[in-house]
Amino acid sequence: MSEMQARLAKRFHEVYGREPAAMVWAPGRVNLIGEHTDYNDGYVLPIAIDKRIRAAAAPSGDAGVTLRSGNLKGEVIFEIDSNEPSGDWGDYAKGVVAKLHERRYPIEGFNAFFLSDLPMGAGMSSSAAMEVVVCYLLQRLFGFSIPPQETAYLCQQAEHEFAGTRCGIMDQFISVMGRAGNALFLDCRTLRFDPVQLSLGEFVLVACDSRVKRGLADSEYNRRRAQCEEGVGIFSQRFTDVKALRDVTLPQLEECREALGETTFRRCRHVVTENARVLASIDAMRERDVRKLGDLMNHSHDSLRDDYEVSCAELDLLVDTARDIEGVAGARLTGGGFGGSTINLVARSSLAVFQDRISETYSKAFDIVPRFFECVPSDGADCANRH
Repeated sequence: MSEMQARLAKRFHEVYGREPAAMVWAPGRVNLIGEHTDYNDGYVLPIAIDKRIRAAAAPSGDAGVTLRSGNLKGEVIFEIDSNEPSGDWGDYAKGVVAKLHERRYPIEGFNAFFLSDLPMGAGMSSSAAMEVVVCYLLQRLFGFSIPPQETAYLCQQAEHEFAGTRCGIMDQFISVMGRAGNALFLDCRTLRFDPVQLSLGEFVLVACDSRVKRGLADSEYNRRRAQCEEGVGIFSQRFTDVKALRDVTLPQLEECREALGETTFRRCRHVVTENARVLASIDAMRERDVRKLGDLMNHSHDSLRDDYEVSCAELDLLVDTARDIEGVAGARLTGGGFGGSTINLVARSSLAVFQDRISETYSKAFDIVPRFFECVPSDGADCANRH
């Protein structure tokens, strides 16, 4: 038993007075490139990271569920047949329980305790990690198995229905399917995926948490998705083969500019060009061309800021400051935007200067001390126990 497992088991025993019957974990993620493309049937290139949510559980003996966390306040209590969100952190777990119960998997009541070194609200997909860890926890606890891709889909549906975020499949998929040392190229239409070796030489990936909390379930995120769907409706009237924005070419985009209107045009332009940047990034990684990858990351942020308008003053300052530092090849926001984190491609020899310069500039501008996390590409959920 690892040190973290022993700590988790100890905390579970302190809270519930018994030993856990199952323990699992699921990682967060950062997305190297391919933002807001997943719900447009497009391409993404995320990595699972070495920051995780860990969970321990035991059957409760009845239909009741009790959730406690070493990182989040409050006790969450509900019945396994509950199908109403409560508006608290337990909704991510409750949504998964509801989907499993709806599909008649043999679940019963349980008590669970969570420990995490994955920062919440930092754009590293703590919500998806919570959903995935609960789904694997219940599979382990009650002796059934769901194929990995179906696990990701079930968790995505739970987030749609209980958290109100119409997210794509990327976050749940990478939390399940991540592979150490690799990014994962995912076609979000077909769910075809390919590991892409992440050989960055002297460079490392560093996330910088703006500490501005995001609200992905708020109107802005869902409005972007609605604008994309509006664009697809216009394209499909002229081009019968367009089913989603991933099918749109740049000439088709320009041809429909007037019909789309300026705002919807820019939303669609981001998605079309971002899909192209993902494919170019895979080529750069296979060629071990870190500078080219960094340039593509920079262009991605500019598009998210100007065309998709999901950045904010804090994220822009983090990115602009990073780009002015020698040894930084690229910087962009990662995740849904409106806060959260940036992902930066930094020479290891420049790490100290990078952290000092950004901390000083950002703290002076916003009176907030940012947090830094080196992001190591890691395995997906409970990998050691599934292979």
